[in-house]
Amino acid sequence: MFCTKCGTELPQDTQFCPHCGARVAQPAAHTAQVAPQEPGAVAPPSGTGLDAPVDMGATRIASTAPSDTAPNPMADATEPSQAAPASGYEQPQSDRYGKKGKIIAGVVCALAVVVVAAFAIWTLVLSRPASTVEPVEGDSAAAAKPEGADATSADATAVTITVHSISTEDFPKLVLSMSVEGADSDELSAISKDDFQLTEESAAGDTASVDASSFVVSADGCTLEYTTPFDAGTAHTLKIELDAASGCSGSAHIRFDVPESAGDAGGDYILPDSATHRYSASELEGLSDYELYIARNEIFARHGRGFASEELQSYFDSKDWYTRQYDPDEFDAQTGILNDTEIANSETIRSVEQARGSSYVS
Repeated sequence: MFCTKCGTELPQDTQFCPHCGARVAQPAAHTAQVAPQEPGAVAPPSGTGLDAPVDMGATRIASTAPSDTAPNPMADATEPSQAAPASGYEQPQSDRYGKKGKIIAGVVCALAVVVVAAFAIWTLVLSRPASTVEPVEGDSAAAAKPEGADATSADATAVTITVHSISTEDFPKLVLSMSVEGADSDELSAISKDDFQLTEESAAGDTASVDASSFVVSADGCTLEYTTPFDAGTAHTLKIELDAASGCSGSAHIRFDVPESAGDAGGDYILPDSATHRYSASELEGLSDYELYIARNEIFARHGRGFASEELQSYFDSKDWYTRQYDPDEFDAQTGILNDTEIANSETIRSVEQARGSSYVS
């Protein structure tokens, strides 16, 4: 038998043509044997009584044969028919697999496109900035600083705080006469009582934070008022801190004594505030020479100094607040017992006495 597609002669029972790969149709049992057609032979015309080949491959081959080739009836009658089975034309194997390959390739390409698109979208999501807030223009440090945040020490003007005197006349309210140097008038006017942090320590070592009740700036300087939580008749230590949020930063540390008669205008002292208030010469004009003499030594007696003069020793022994603790030479050899205000007042009193020519000074 012959291949109906390419005309190659084939052994019996061959399923596929080894030359072109076409499936070979087997002859039906009832079909009359016909002679094999030579390549290029023309199929018998219809109406001859013979079964015409229906295989499209054979038809294509026959259509290309020369038109002057005569049919061979005898050959057709003696050879088995090469007609296709009744089920119809079967597409060659190569064509069938080619179409499936195209479908598979299309599916693979579509999947590849989906994978690539998903990867691109995921990459964009991962590379997107975590915050969509636009950066603030200007200095980065200022932009990062929360609105309303307190100033730092680097932003504030460094000032020097000096306490000149502390008045105890209205004890337990204390009035500090002080100066703030290093700041201009605008910076000083911006400072309020709330900008001060006050910490007071008693002679027993107890500490307490206190609030300033007022802070006033005037042409003569500044006054700061607060109420002490400790009793009179003891030494006090005050630490002043100026918060940098005010635009200025500085601190001061002062030690002072509060007399037993603090808050009593009469008291048992000539000068009740000599440890906290710096007296001027004009304030001392109303005192007699003897009172000036007592007032000057009163400063030392508060710290327990003894006196070589029997008159002075007898005078201070009569006071409830006085207790002798040191001999005169022992006391005078020590430093740091008197604060700056007390030293300044003793010198001012002596200068007034000398100016008067008092007999109580040599």
